[in-house]
Amino acid sequence: ARVELEPSGSIELRQFGGLLFDTLFRDDVKRLYDVARSEQRDGPLNVIFTCTIPWVASKPWEFAYDTARRKFLVTEEVHFVRNVFTPVPAQRPPLDREMLRILVVVAQPDGTVELSSADEEARIRASFSPLVEHGLVEIDVLTDATPARLHHAVEAREFYLRATGHPRPYHIVHFIGHGDFDRQANEGILLFTTAAGEVHPMRTRELREVLCGRGIQLVFLNACDSARDATNTANRG
Repeated sequence: ARVELEPSGSIELRQFGGLLFDTLFRDDVKRLYDVARSEQRDGPLNVIFTCTIPWVASKPWEFAYDTARRKFLVTEEVHFVRNVFTPVPAQRPPLDREMLRILVVVAQPDGTVELSSADEEARIRASFSPLVEHGLVEIDVLTDATPARLHHAVEAREFYLRATGHPRPYHIVHFIGHGDFDRQANEGILLFTTAAGEVHPMRTRELREVLCGRGIQLVFLNACDSARDATNTANRG
């Protein structure tokens, strides 16, 4: 007989998630959660967590693990959002939905730790391969990403809309690279490259100016410190 033991990391993650869940959902809050789960039948339950105490708000509450249902909040039929203090204006998605377009952006400045970007790109392509084969997903990869090259990539999609009248924007931008936290400015930064291959720190405002208003619906950041909070705020990761 062959017995396969579960990796200790998975067990520890569930134990950690269980502590988060028990801390977040206590007494009346837990009963309200259970009632809401039982009554929500026409779609995912929205769980919105807000807190004005920075060290509490910065905890990774997404990893909360419901031991009764044996599921993490972020991997089941729950929309878990944290640090939302004001209403977020809804952006009307484009009507063109015949194809999902993904832009994978890779930034590897000289002198930084080598990334496993090729492996990550391969996993992304493998995950979407059935949809790609059926013409439902399109994946482009931008390597040696500078801010100017990223801007040109998303702007070219916007120009196609103006030139043809058919919307073809990227819906998802998946960033693979390095990040850092500027303690003086109290904000996170992404490390893009310059034309010469050196480090180009890209701040939140720069990234927002490049990506906003382009039809992009989701930005995924695989970079260190990209979710880190400032010490005096709870919503600036």
